[in-house]
Amino acid sequence: MALAPKSRLLFVEEKFTNRRDLLNFTQYILRRLQNVQDVAPIPDVIAGWSVLIPLGSDGMFMDYLVEREDQSINHVMTFKVAQTKLEDPATKQQFQQEIRALSSLYDANIARLLDNGWVEPGCPFVVTEFEAGPTVTEMSPRLDLKENLTVFLRILTAIGYAHQRRILHGDLRPSNILLTKDRVPRLLNFGLARTLARDGDSLAAQNEIDADSISYLSPEQIRGKALTEASDVYTLGVVFYEMLAGRPPYGQAKDSIMDRGRAICESIPPRVEAVDEELNYIISKALQKTVEGRYPSVLKFRQDIEAYLEGRGVMPRQEHFAEFLVRSVKGNWVTAALLLAVIGVGWFAYFQRGNQYDNSAKLRSITGSLLDPNDAKSSASASAGNSTVQGAKLYLDEMLGNSSSRPELWGELARAYVKLAEIEFRGNGQLPGNRAAAIESTRKAFELTLKLVGLEGATDLEMVELARSAEMLAKLLQEARDYPEALKVTQELKNKLNSSNSASEEVQKALAVAESRLADLMFVSGEQQASMPFARSAVRQFGAIFEADRGNPDKARAYVEAANNAGGKALELNLLSEAMGLFRLAESTIRPKVAESNNSASMMLELAKALTGLGEVLAESNLEQQARMSFKEARQLLEQALAKDKDNGELMFALADVLLRNARLSRTAGDLNIAFRDAERSIQLLKKLLGRPISTSDQQRQLSVALTLRGEVARQQKNRQLAQESFEEAHKSWNVYGRLSGLRKDEEVEIERLKSMMKR
Repeated sequence: MALAPKSRLLFVEEKFTNRRDLLNFTQYILRRLQNVQDVAPIPDVIAGWSVLIPLGSDGMFMDYLVEREDQSINHVMTFKVAQTKLEDPATKQQFQQEIRALSSLYDANIARLLDNGWVEPGCPFVVTEFEAGPTVTEMSPRLDLKENLTVFLRILTAIGYAHQRRILHGDLRPSNILLTKDRVPRLLNFGLARTLARDGDSLAAQNEIDADSISYLSPEQIRGKALTEASDVYTLGVVFYEMLAGRPPYGQAKDSIMDRGRAICESIPPRVEAVDEELNYIISKALQKTVEGRYPSVLKFRQDIEAYLEGRGVMPRQEHFAEFLVRSVKGNWVTAALLLAVIGVGWFAYFQRGNQYDNSAKLRSITGSLLDPNDAKSSASASAGNSTVQGAKLYLDEMLGNSSSRPELWGELARAYVKLAEIEFRGNGQLPGNRAAAIESTRKAFELTLKLVGLEGATDLEMVELARSAEMLAKLLQEARDYPEALKVTQELKNKLNSSNSASEEVQKALAVAESRLADLMFVSGEQQASMPFARSAVRQFGAIFEADRGNPDKARAYVEAANNAGGKALELNLLSEAMGLFRLAESTIRPKVAESNNSASMMLELAKALTGLGEVLAESNLEQQARMSFKEARQLLEQALAKDKDNGELMFALADVLLRNARLSRTAGDLNIAFRDAERSIQLLKKLLGRPISTSDQQRQLSVALTLRGEVARQQKNRQLAQESFEEAHKSWNVYGRLSGLRKDEEVEIERLKSMMKR
């Protein structure tokens, strides 16, 4: 601090060249300090927080860097003192209610609110997590398009999570969206603008505003209207534009506040030249001047970006209804029949509105035939595209809106939404999969079943229906990497099942499934050690169900799946002894069932998984020969099972996995020919799986790993051309995987390692 302001950043850059985390932290502090004016003194310690240095004001709060006086929290935090006095008791009460709601937000991309109180009467403070990375728009020029879209999807997920709880951000400027060193967005000051707002207008809460700040307000906010979800959608559109274009959509640096406000309300922003027409369409949709013209929700905004990343079209195609009908009839008579059936359902609902008729029977008809994904005709019909599915969805949504006082319809509606979600997620023919739409439909099913089990005298069957919708929703959220929300859904399910005190075997099985899902979610979200108690509990519960009926093959398989699942987690945590015990348990349980079931493919699959896990434990224990034997038996079982069920995707993926593991072991042992052969076979299987209409990000990730391994083996075999081709193909595969699922830190490290090998 003794240095001149311009010298400070150079000084810390030299000192922290090899410590990027400390460099980002210090640069952020110094930038904040440059803007600090004289501030009113506050005590050195307030409510247990030691004040370190002032960080400047954002117009609503004066910020300070603080730490916990008793060191019970080993991190610095942001201490925010309101610059607006709250004199009226009703206003104080409203402030406290808003703060309580904000405290409930728990999302990896949102800086949490940890404490609040009063510096003096009428002057509130809040304490939030501190983040010190660059802003999202400072970082965006250093990222490629895919990386920028992945970051923005995570921002949309966090905002959508809050919107579902009816919490608005209200101040979504780039300075409130920082990126960590792992390129994870962190949203600051969530909802705090609103806590000090008057009549819902966050602009009115600001003591000072400039042209740059006003750039992130929506047209309706500038005109003095209340903040809504649509306002957050607009502001996100501004941030998205700036990330991709490198500049804000409106105005020049010299603009006055009035000029900038007029441009926002009246001007059309120029297209972004660096991106294609579909992304420009998405941007323009988010930046519509009217609320009605914009995306109706953050979820819809996210759906279009996901569709773009997955190669599905997002721009609407103009087509008259009659043309669509003729095209559908020519293409497939079954499709036409389904389309007419859906249209008929819609018109029937319209003309019968207000009349008494059997809605429940109509819903059962939709659930049992039109939307049954296992029905060949229905599946073929789905290939008509979005119009058919949307027709059924519109009818279900209408019924949902009219069923608030009719609990007798909730169960059928929930089942129909689950069926609809299965089709939306899987896609079919010309209809691509749409995970975001599936999540929306499954959430409706979950909320309906929650209402059902909340009624007095909820039945075991209704508990099972709740478990089905919750498990599907949690699985979809997990694949979307919305781990906090998936954890919340699963925990809520577990609590409901526990509180039912039901002795029903189906309810107990649902509870065991919930424990297993909690373990999976905690493991993938970074809480690996904490996940093990849940994984062990799931094994115990499935074991108790199996012991009560040892002759039932389905119960044996569920028990073995849980043991294999827990064994895999123990292996990842290097708990080799526990992993060995779990895989041995799985093997000894399922091996007799394989013989009893006349080599059932599903039984052989579980035995192969247990043997694969055992092989990996043996390899980690340097028992190479035993590991090879275990892998060999697993491979033989899977080959036999595939001979019976050639199109079974699970069998193909499991075989690709065991081949890849054996290839890795063979390469370490110097058996390069075997390593190359197994890696090549694994690649062929994975490419076959990925060529299907339904593929998963796990398959894409495994292909990336297999291609990299093949390249490494080819390089050792002095085949440099094949090695380079494999590395380049692996890099492309990682890019596809990243678009689908985003990248974890270990995956980013693997990609950097791959890039370094490509340069050799």
